[in-house]
Amino acid sequence: MIRRNLAYTSAGEAASKAIIFVLFVYLAKKLGPLDYGYFSLAVTFYLMGRTISLNSLDMHGIRLISSLRDDAGIRSVLSDINMLRALFSIVVCVTLTAAIFFLYEERAVRWITIGFTLCLIPATFISEWFFNGRQLMFYSALSQVGSWTSFMALVLLAPRLSETYSYYLPAAFFASLALMAVAMHIVMRKLVGGFTYRFSLKEASSIFMETGYINLVNIFGYLINSAGILVLSFSNSPDLGYYAVALQICTMLILGGSVIYRVTLPHLNTVWRESESEFNGKVGFVTRLLGFAAIVAVFYLLAYSEPFIRAFWGAEYLRVAPVVKVLSVIIFFGYYMMGFAQGLFILGKDRLLMKIYLFQLALTLALTAGMFRYFGLMGVAAALSISYFVGFIVFMASFHRSGNYEWRHALKVMVSGGLLITFLYWAFDGNIPFAFILIFPAVYFAACVLLKVMSLADLKMIFPGRPLTLGK
Repeated sequence: MIRRNLAYTSAGEAASKAIIFVLFVYLAKKLGPLDYGYFSLAVTFYLMGRTISLNSLDMHGIRLISSLRDDAGIRSVLSDINMLRALFSIVVCVTLTAAIFFLYEERAVRWITIGFTLCLIPATFISEWFFNGRQLMFYSALSQVGSWTSFMALVLLAPRLSETYSYYLPAAFFASLALMAVAMHIVMRKLVGGFTYRFSLKEASSIFMETGYINLVNIFGYLINSAGILVLSFSNSPDLGYYAVALQICTMLILGGSVIYRVTLPHLNTVWRESESEFNGKVGFVTRLLGFAAIVAVFYLLAYSEPFIRAFWGAEYLRVAPVVKVLSVIIFFGYYMMGFAQGLFILGKDRLLMKIYLFQLALTLALTAGMFRYFGLMGVAAALSISYFVGFIVFMASFHRSGNYEWRHALKVMVSGGLLITFLYWAFDGNIPFAFILIFPAVYFAACVLLKVMSLADLKMIFPGRPLTLGK
């Protein structure tokens, strides 16, 4: 089952990210750096609001329904979770709208950010967590692809977008999310029967207390990435658009690594309850795989970001290339942090996660504000990279203390990957042939095998040959 779910989730992620990539490239070229920066700011408000309004209810819902077998119990969880999500969305919409009016005076900025904030309401009813909890990843993948496909279609059909983007884009996004929410609810009703939304103060208080710490973790985690965009949004400079493009490229690669996180989370929960030693081994495999993938992604960004940006965004956005190179290191640290966060979450270390992210958020805000003042755009990128590095050290030490993680593997992956990339740059004077897109992963895997970080058995776990079983 896990291999099938991994295939569905990976296909959905790949398709949706491809659509997002095409859409964002089109909008960046259509709107120009400054207006595209404001669009990215609006999307940031939407994603930040969605993170807060979810209140980690999606994670809690997966916990609740993954062990249920009767439809009546599942319908009860659906009713409680979705009702709470709807209430939280309304509160967050009102709060963010007031904040936007206070923070921004320019009309276009106000209306596009408020418009995307209102999109939280239909997004509330896209219940991917239900399908993930029931291990029906096919429907979850379809929801991602469907919402972004309909949004892209509406954007491409829009006349004179550059003059009406602040009104048309949020309306189109709202319509696409509403359409997908209706479709998903029809499917859910066919799977488990009719359910109604209900509110119980006692149940709401219980769920809120159970999800409170992990919700704060998610909020802090998103704010860490958003700090640069929020700081640059007050500069009225095209730098906002350049930074947004660079961060989107890196973030999409980080989200690519979250595929294995989402697929393995229910299975690792089961393993932890059955065998602590086996759990440590499985988490070790997941983090080694994430580390290997991260180094390969960093190599691609460092070696080919400039021709990649020139080909898709054009010469106007070439200033993005050095920003991407500075930000590329967050791919490595971000992948590992995901693995450690997953392990700490399963171990029930919610309060520890909150403290780590609170520390990292404070560090990111201080570094971003200070380095922006003295170094401008590159200072903002460097601030996030430093924050991720420090966060990686803290996460690794915390998980090693809680779960006896073999930290030497992470050190070997980081050092060997850095040395290999440096050697290639020296050997080819920075002009690395495109053939190394295929050669580098194979060479690096061989290096990891020689250093006993990974083994040939890991290949059998990754590729078909024997069942990929993370549980018993």
